[in-house]
Amino acid sequence: MWLLASSVLWPHAQAQRLSTMGSGAVVLLLEWLSRKVEWAHRLSGLVATWVILALFVIWPSPITAWNNLLVGLIMAVLSTLDPDRPFVRRRRA
Repeated sequence: MWLLASSVLWPHAQAQRLSTMGSGAVVLLLEWLSRKVEWAHRLSGLVATWVILALFVIWPSPITAWNNLLVGLIMAVLSTLDPDRPFVRRRRA
């Protein structure tokens, strides 16, 4: 959701706006699809890779570059985690 929102919250070059909005839409679709098939969650890692690589292909403004770099790194890490496993282990009583 943040990729979609950030693409309209501050000025972007046209190519960067399309890349950011497209990536956000694909991630939303993949995460919705991941409820039905397991492999869809892992594909969001490829989108994260594009978000980071697009920084070198489409030269964005500094604020967009930092935003997309941080979001891409977070997405990459989250795509490696198992969505069925909780992040915090509960203590046994």
